Amino acid sequence: MDGAGLRQKIATGRCAKWNGDVLKTGFGNTAPHHERVVGVVIGTYGAVPYIHLQLESLRRFHPGVRCLVVDDGSPQREELEKLCDQYGAEFLWRKKRMNHARGDMQAFMEGHAWAERRGIALLVKFSRRWLPIAPWVGPAVWLWQTSKAPTLCNTCSCHGFGFRSECVAMDVDAWAKADALKVLRDHIEASAHQPGDLDVGKSGMLVEHLVHIGAFHAKGSWPGPLNFEPWPWMGKSRCAPIPGVIWHETHRAPAYAYQAAVWGLNRMVSEFISPHESIPQ
Repeated sequence: MDGAGLRQKIATGRCAKWNGDVLKTGFGNTAPHHERVVGVVIGTYGAVPYIHLQLESLRRFHPGVRCLVVDDGSPQREELEKLCDQYGAEFLWRKKRMNHARGDMQAFMEGHAWAERRGIALLVKFSRRWLPIAPWVGPAVWLWQTSKAPTLCNTCSCHGFGFRSECVAMDVDAWAKADALKVLRDHIEASAHQPGDLDVGKSGMLVEHLVHIGAFHAKGSWPGPLNFEPWPWMGKSRCAPIPGVIWHETHRAPAYAYQAAVWGLNRMVSEFISPHESIPQ
């Protein structure tokens, strides 16, 4: 069977199944080493069409990369679980919703714990709307290995963020040794009594700020001038188009629907419209 046939088997779930701590992909040891060391965690609340695109992206470009989808207690549990099983991804569903900010922090923590259990060396956390439409793992692993940085990320000139959370790569061992996610854990526990989502206006602590503090702790003795190695793939602005990526601050629902059509996925534009977005007629 050729590579296209194997990839199709992975997509239909006939070949990609978790067995204990091993992902059976049909590629075995022929999967490139740079894919075997990387894992991806994606946090979501429902949003099945976006997760469908994410899993299809991995299937097409990096079928050896393992993936965990963390759902924040949405009613779409069964649909997401079935989709993840189809693509050979792992799925975690929370019984109680934590809402946007806390849920995003929890996805970082649950992803890191999963990566430690699976022996993953480099964990990449994606927003569900950060969609790669071209290969990206090889350059990321090269940058991580040559820089020896505990964290890969970038800044944002348009919002003034010194750190971004839509795409972060973490050296699993370095973050574990520094207990770098403690800042997120403490913030979630301290706000447990607060109804609804975190009031970032009062606390002044966006998820980006908190994960950046985690990167500071993970840095340890790494000599880089920042708390992370700048990741050129991300660009320096969330508001400027990035080659090879569809992102909601530079693209709208039709762009995601178009990509779904290109990849042969049966999705409509209306499925990608957020409650805060309108599409011109």
